[in-house]
Amino acid sequence: MKVLTIKQPWAALIARGLKPIENRTWSTNYRGPLAIHVSARMSFKSWEWDLFCKDHSLTDVTDYDALLEQCARIICTVELVDCVPIARLPKDLQGHWTAEGPVCWIIRNAVPFEGMPEAKGKLGLWEYNREKE
Repeated sequence: MKVLTIKQPWAALIARGLKPIENRTWSTNYRGPLAIHVSARMSFKSWEWDLFCKDHSLTDVTDYDALLEQCARIICTVELVDCVPIARLPKDLQGHWTAEGPVCWIIRNAVPFEGMPEAKGKLGLWEYNREKE
């Protein structure tokens, strides 16, 4: 299965269906199932995350320690449905608070990954093989 490594809290927001866009500087021709792996590093310090949650009215993912526990694990699968420049986002996603670009990966249908296995992340898209990890 193809995997993309993403820092917390963005991975948790994707897993909960709150972030339908993953912003990248590069595109891919791949479309289909994609596992979301949580990087070993966080994007926010605890106090920064608290402020971010308040600013964006996030209530489902406020537990910073729970986010840390998911680091270096595959937490969900999604469907990668398209990769478009930010200027070509579908109307329903234009102006979405998670759209930054320059390339927007449009993702849908998050499903928790069974067992949240530990795995080492990699740059770019990579292949996950449960037997080899």
